Amino acid sequence: MTSSIFLGLPNETKRKRGGGAMADKATKKPAAKTVSNQFVEKLIEQHEADLQAVERASREVLNENKYYDLDEDGKVEFLCSKKGQAIIQNLAKKRISFANIADALAFSQKKLHALARDNDEIYDAIDRGRASELDEVEQTLYKLANGYTITERKTITQDSGRGREPIVTVQDADRYIAPNFFAQKYLLEQKRQMEYQADQARQNMELNRVNLEIVVIGEDEIKQD
Repeated sequence: MTSSIFLGLPNETKRKRGGGAMADKATKKPAAKTVSNQFVEKLIEQHEADLQAVERASREVLNENKYYDLDEDGKVEFLCSKKGQAIIQNLAKKRISFANIADALAFSQKKLHALARDNDEIYDAIDRGRASELDEVEQTLYKLANGYTITERKTITQDSGRGREPIVTVQDADRYIAPNFFAQKYLLEQKRQMEYQADQARQNMELNRVNLEIVVIGEDEIKQD
């Protein structure tokens, strides 16, 4: 009965059945793309949530210190203090844009640029924050290149039988993450580039020294003549 129904299908329906493999591929690709897009969107959402949390925490500290009630001179004085510098540095460290940092500090970008130019404390706090961000990226890169160990916590539930409460145990286990080839490749390429630049600098210094000696020898020969 099943085969007779299949044979009696219209030609168009048969073509659809016959091209099932192609149809599956066509439907699977958008699905994979959708999953990838969802993953990226989640990462973006998490990143934005982290930034918002840092900004909220900074604003709370500023509120506690009555920062927003101060006039411009008072704000500048607070930002130049150790507590103010720590807030600026933390904002800059967390990859928050300069525009958002300025907004959190109740200044325009133009005004904050001017304040950073005129006050070394503010400029240095921003610079330290950006530098520490790069240090964290570099440390993470080295960690990926060398491999590392993480501790995973597993919760195991065992049935105790006879209607009793299940037995729940928590176990910590170390798992080794193998070195990342692309991180190793990047670091090696950067090392070679730095070595090449250092070698070029040494050659230029040597060339300049040789030229200087030629000039000095020429002057001595002229004096002897």
